[in-house]
Parts: sequence; C-alpha cells; structure tokens
Amino acid sequence: QKILRLDDNIYIYYPDADEIIRLSGSGLSNSFLGSDFSYEDLSGDDDYDDRYNYKLAGSETYNGIDCYVIKFTAKKLSETYQRMEMLIDKNRYVPIVERLFSKSGKLLKTIYYDGYSTKPYFPTEVKTENAVKKTNKSEMKVTNIVFNKKLDSSLFDKVDFAW
Repeated sequence: QKILRLDDNIYIYYPDADEIIRLSGSGLSNSFLGSDFSYEDLSGDDDYDDRYNYKLAGSETYNGIDCYVIKFTAKKLSETYQRMEMLIDKNRYVPIVERLFSKSGKLLKTIYYDGYSTKPYFPTEVKTENAVKKTNKSEMKVTNIVFNKKLDSSLFDKVDFAW
C-alpha cells in the first residue's frame, strides 16, 4: 500500500487490486489500517497558520518534561479536529502530547510522541489512545529512518503513483 497526500486529498494505492482510491473531506478521519490513527493523523498538513488560530496557554510538566501548552481552534468547520492542545518540549521544541477535541469540546484522542532521534528531531514512537473507545490504543514505531536522502520527484506525482 502507498499513500500520497496532495493538498486536501489523500491517494491510496492498493497494489493487489491495482487501484487508487482518493480520500478527502470526512474520509480523512477514517481509520488507518484498522488502527486508532486516522489518515489525517498520519499525513496531516502542518500548515497551522491557514487551518487554526492558536495561542500560548501556559506551561505543563509531562513525565518530567517542561512543556509549553499551545491551544488551537479550527478556522473552518471542515477540520477533522475543531480544537487541539499540544504540549511542546521547551528545550527541543518538539511535540510531546497532542489532545484532539470535537467541536463540542469532547476529547476524541490523545497522541503521545516519544523516542526522538537526535537532530533533526523525529519521533520514533507514536502512540494514540482513543478517548471514545477507551480500550482502544495503537502504537507506531519507526525502526529505520534516513534524513536528507535525494528522492525522485515522481514519488510525489499522482500520475506515477501506482508504478
């Protein structure tokens, strides 16, 4: 399976079926491979300026890490998460915890970032807890990562995606 995000669309290629499926809008909140991660969680657009209003809301200590608390409010009703709270490590400026809320303010899920590589910082362990289905948890581990590798631009082209 291959996943490509272009703007507000996610394209998923299933090689066994030789088929490309496009997800957009509410489809971005669908479960990724039966996990508690959504396609939006794993391929989200980090352009927070366009999507959210945000403000520094204080400080919080999490697992001995001194963090800034940043609160986000969606600019559009079409956003998967209408509110977010992010705990940012004050020393490394990386996310430690992300709490994702519905418009009504109900906590939907919490995402935990850990196992950061040395610079450039990248979380090698990401866990999510589903606040709606309290027994559901998913974990993703990155066992190998290469930074600054030159990639062919066709990898990011929808036309060549299925090949």
